[in-house]
Amino acid sequence: MKELQTSGAACSAQPRNRAIVQGNLIAQSCPVLGALSGFQPSTLKQERIYGQRQPHVAIGEIHPCPTAARRPPTGCACSARRRQRLAERTLQGYDSGMKMKTDDAIMKIFARILLCVALSSVAMSMYGNSLNEPSVIFEGYLIYTNNFLPTHETKTLHFSFQRKGCTWLLKSGIEERNLGYTETGFDGTNEYRFTYWNTDQVEKARADKKKAYFVTGQVAPNSIPDFDAAWSRHIWFALMPYSCSSMTAINPCDLVTGTKVITNCNRILFPTFDVPGSYVTKATVWSQGNDILDDGSVVPLAPPFDKGFTNLIFSSSLVEWSGGLEAPTNFEYHVYGAMGKSPTLLWSLYGTITNVTTESEFSPIPEIIDATYIVDFRATNFGNKQIIHYISTNGWLKPSDPEFRKLVSIGNEAVMTAKHATIVRIFLIGFAIAGLIPIFLAWKKGREANLT
Repeated sequence: MKELQTSGAACSAQPRNRAIVQGNLIAQSCPVLGALSGFQPSTLKQERIYGQRQPHVAIGEIHPCPTAARRPPTGCACSARRRQRLAERTLQGYDSGMKMKTDDAIMKIFARILLCVALSSVAMSMYGNSLNEPSVIFEGYLIYTNNFLPTHETKTLHFSFQRKGCTWLLKSGIEERNLGYTETGFDGTNEYRFTYWNTDQVEKARADKKKAYFVTGQVAPNSIPDFDAAWSRHIWFALMPYSCSSMTAINPCDLVTGTKVITNCNRILFPTFDVPGSYVTKATVWSQGNDILDDGSVVPLAPPFDKGFTNLIFSSSLVEWSGGLEAPTNFEYHVYGAMGKSPTLLWSLYGTITNVTTESEFSPIPEIIDATYIVDFRATNFGNKQIIHYISTNGWLKPSDPEFRKLVSIGNEAVMTAKHATIVRIFLIGFAIAGLIPIFLAWKKGREANLT
């Protein structure tokens, strides 16, 4: 029986070990394939094919032909031949399985590459379509109520907000091109803005030749409208999608205060949306228990507000307009102050959209048709940090215009002249001090001689 067992071990161990070694080599040469499900060249699994392993028995001691003692010699020999064929088929199965797994992995990688290319094409197509899509125009009115004053001041103004992508143009005021009328536009780089200050009707103001201008304008690398009397910033926030960078970068204090210099806001904005990246439907500004002074400094509030309170609540309702366009139909702001024992309502805004249309033609730069005194901050891109000033009646100067560059050069010359004058003054003061030193020493020496 020993011979039978030995021959059994010889006939089964050789193909078995060959399969094990072959599987280990495959796993070592290609770890990814070795980790694939169904490809497990573990010795323990291979040993279990040929016999049950006992916990206390080493792998090498497992009987290669467990039933050989009760079998005739031919039975074990036949079993050995069957095991040899099985082992050879197993090797062929591993080889074909490895090839199939490799082919599958290659196909998966190739499919992922095709998917990435397809998604990139779709993204570029969507980007191209966004450039070609028409602009959206919102028309409506805004009611402002001051709840803190005893008179409960109320003011109504009309507005028009046109947007294409993240560029926009806002027109807001009680009456077009009269006192307080404002237009602000953003072309993707700079913000263009002008405000009318004429107390008379615009026709009468235009006829007054004594006034050099009655409109003031500004160009600056901003993307958020001012906190002004026309509530431009709050109209803009309600009608801009949150996917634009200017919306995501907004400071919570920008909705509460018009202070331009904020050293530490100490407020948190919590916006919510029906669709991520779309219009904000609800927002809360939480004050962390500090107040901002006019100079931008921050001071702690008195109890109980030093623990924090709700400073602003915003809400907006979306509807589907004609053409399947989902956009706001109304919005509200309520601002609370730290007064009394609980937050006190200071002022509210109620915005209503009366019409939403689309238009193919769009320019985000406000049109200048009256004499406007303009302060232009774009000159900071041309050498010294200078601001140029000019009066225009028919448009904004472009940096490529000769007149713009002339104004920049004049500004640079003025800066150099001022620097030169400062240097000259310093030199003269130093020269005067150097001239007084010998006089002082001579006086001191003479005084000492008189004392002796």
